[in-house]
Amino acid sequence: CRSVDIITVEMNSNFNVRTPSNLGDINSFCKLMKETELARPGKCIILCCGQSTGSICVSVLLAGAYLILCKNASSTEVIDMFDCISHRVCDFEDGSEQFTVGDCWEALFIARNNGWLDLVSESPDYDKCIDLEEYSHDDNPANGRLHVVIPSELIVFPCPQDLPVDE
Repeated sequence: CRSVDIITVEMNSNFNVRTPSNLGDINSFCKLMKETELARPGKCIILCCGQSTGSICVSVLLAGAYLILCKNASSTEVIDMFDCISHRVCDFEDGSEQFTVGDCWEALFIARNNGWLDLVSESPDYDKCIDLEEYSHDDNPANGRLHVVIPSELIVFPCPQDLPVDE
């Protein structure tokens, strides 16, 4: 339809197929989508992700995360929305564990419903939810790769190890 103004969001194709995006990536994508919506209200947004398995998987993960965290969709609704392309979406691996994009969406849905992730409030209560700006800082290996799992209750981080020396 010629009256529809289409906005294209290009995705970076350099994604690791076996590793899902982290919360920092999800937060950045959600910010991009919100900014795009505000700049062009009521317009269609097309997410161009390329043809590689990795970029499709990560793009689908990020789009579903946006729907769950910013549009109040359930993980079941998002799984149903992407059913028509589910054959193009790969599983992820973390060590010996294997999980699906749907598993990631379910985790985000649970975190949102428990108040641990809040991407819609103007001033989130950081005693109850994860501060995603702080998360992005703490995720850096030089800052300990600290991760808040349950705000004010549970944090995790990898065993300490020496950082590689720049030559």
